[in-house]
Amino acid sequence: MQSELNKNINIDGYTLKDYLGAGQFGEVWLAHDTKGGNDVAIKFYVSLDERGRKEFFDEYKLASTLQQDNLLRVSHLGEYSRRPYMVMDYCEKGPASNLVGTLAPNDEEVIWRFIHDVAAGLRHLHANNIVHQDIKPDNILQTSDGRFVIADFGISTNVRATMRKQSGRINNAGSVAYMPPEKFKSDSQIIKAGDIWALGVSIYELAVGKLPFAGQGGVMQLNGAEMPEIVSKGYSKELNTVMQKCLQKETWDRFSAESLMDFPKIMSLDEEIKGAEEDRVRIEEEKRKERETIINTKPTIQRSDNLLGETKPPTPSPSSKTPLIIALLLLLIGGVIGGIVIHNNQKEREQRERDSIAKVEAAKAAEEKRRQDSIVKAEETKKNNTVQPISGTDSGHSYVDLGLPSGTLWATTNVGADNPWDYGDYFAWGETTTKSTYSWSNYKHGNGSDSDVSKKYNKNDGRTTLERIDDVAYQNWGSDWCMPTQTQFQELKNKCTWTWTTLNGKKGYNVRGANGKSIFLPAAGWKDSDGKTSHAVFDGYYWSSSLYTDDPVDACYLCFYSGNAKDHWNKRYRGRSVRPVRCR
Repeated sequence: MQSELNKNINIDGYTLKDYLGAGQFGEVWLAHDTKGGNDVAIKFYVSLDERGRKEFFDEYKLASTLQQDNLLRVSHLGEYSRRPYMVMDYCEKGPASNLVGTLAPNDEEVIWRFIHDVAAGLRHLHANNIVHQDIKPDNILQTSDGRFVIADFGISTNVRATMRKQSGRINNAGSVAYMPPEKFKSDSQIIKAGDIWALGVSIYELAVGKLPFAGQGGVMQLNGAEMPEIVSKGYSKELNTVMQKCLQKETWDRFSAESLMDFPKIMSLDEEIKGAEEDRVRIEEEKRKERETIINTKPTIQRSDNLLGETKPPTPSPSSKTPLIIALLLLLIGGVIGGIVIHNNQKEREQRERDSIAKVEAAKAAEEKRRQDSIVKAEETKKNNTVQPISGTDSGHSYVDLGLPSGTLWATTNVGADNPWDYGDYFAWGETTTKSTYSWSNYKHGNGSDSDVSKKYNKNDGRTTLERIDDVAYQNWGSDWCMPTQTQFQELKNKCTWTWTTLNGKKGYNVRGANGKSIFLPAAGWKDSDGKTSHAVFDGYYWSSSLYTDDPVDACYLCFYSGNAKDHWNKRYRGRSVRPVRCR
C-alpha cells in the first residue's frame, strides 16, 4: 500500500525514515522530528475528499486531546496530498502481536500487564463515550518501559464508513476474529462491551498463540461453540476467569472496563505500577534538586591586601608605564564585564528562587486539595459503607423507606441472608426452595427444555406475574413480603443514586434514595447447571416477579456490575438472588 510516500520526504518538519507497515485505512512510517530532534511514528490515512477530511478532523480532534498513560499520545494532526495524518509517539517494541506465539505460562505476568494497561486505557475512553471498535494485539503497542498503549482510537463508525466508501476497501477480514456475537446480529449496535469481548480474544491469543473460535469470532458463540479455556495450557485459574468473563456471549455478563480494574489481581498490579511511578518521579526530583544545588553554589574567592608579597614593588620606569597602563585598562574593562555577568547571574538566581518558591507553594496547594478531596472521599466511602438505619420491621425482617414516588419499601437483606452484605440463597424464577443445581431438566414450571414451558406462566394461560404460591418472598418471609415487579425495579434504578462500593468486604451497590436513606445490593452472581456460584464480586442478578411476555421462557430481572445497572430478562431456570419488597 506504499503510495507516493518515500524515504527522506520532509512533511511539515517531519522527515520520513522507514516504512513500518499498513493497516486497513492507512500506512505507518518512522519519521524524524527535525524541530524536536526525536523519532516519531506517523500514520497516513487514505485519501479523502474535502468533506471526508473535515469529518475526520472534527471526529479525531476530541480523541487526540485525551491524555492517559495507556493511550498512544498524538502530538500533531495534519494533511498531506489529501491524506489526513497523525503524529504519534514511536514505540520501539512495536505491536503486542509481536508477542503472539512467544509466551508461555511462566510469562503470565506479561499478560496480566497487558490486561491492566488495556483495561485502564479503555476505562478512560469509555468514560469519554468513545468505543474503540478494533481492539486487538495489532492495535496495542508496547513502549520501551514495558507499558502497553492503545492506538487507533477515536475513529467513529461514520468516518470508517466514509474511508471504506472513498477508498473502495471492504471490512478488514482479519478483524472478524475479534468481533463479538452481537455484531453478527441484524440489529447490532456499537457498544463498549464489544471492546471487552475483543480484549478476551486478545488474552487467549497471547496465551495460546492462536485465535479462539477458529478465528471466526462471535458468530461461533451464536452457533453454540464452547467457551475456550487456558487452565489446561498451564495458566492460572485467575487468568482463565478474567478471559472467560470478557468472552461471555451476553453483553451484560461481561466485565466493564471499570469492573475489570476492580479485579483483585488487577488492583494489586495497579498499586505496584503507581508505586513504581511515584518512586521514579521522586528520584527525578532529587536529581533535579542536586543539579540546581551545583549550579547555585558560589565559588569562594580568597582576598589578599598584597598579592605580590610584603616587599613593596619598585616604582616603574617611564619606559615600563605603557604596558602597565594597558594592563590596568584591561583589568578595568574585565571588572566592568565581570560585574555585568555577576549582576546577571544574581538576577537568574533570584528568578530561580522565585520559581522554586512558586513550585513549593503550588505543591502545597495541590497537596491541600488532595487532602481535602481525600477527606470528602473518605466521608462518602464511610457513608456508603455504613448500614443505614431501618424504617421498620415486618415478620422479623427489616425494610427501608427510600422516599420513592410509589411508596415501595425495600427489604435490607436478600432472602436467605442475615446481613445486608450477605449473598443469601439462589432461586429459579417461580420456585420457593434452593437446589444443588439449576437447569431446565429440574425446573418446576418447565418440561425439560427451554422450548416447552407449558406447565405454567406461558402465552396460553395468561399469567404474567408470579402468583403468591410461587413467590419465594411471600412463601419464605410471610404475607407481608413479596418479590418486586419489573416496574418497581425500574423505579429503584431511575429514582435512586447508585454507587459501586464495598460493604464489610463485599462488592455491590449502595442505592440511595432522594431522602438520604439507602439499601445495599451485594454482587452475588448466579448459579447454573454446575451448581457453582458464577460472577460473584462482579455482578448482581435479582429476579422480579414479572414474566417476559415476548418470550415466556424468560423472566425479567435486575442486573448490575460496576458502572451500570439495568433491567433485563433471561432463562427462568437459573438461580438468582431475591430482594423482597413489603406488600401493601
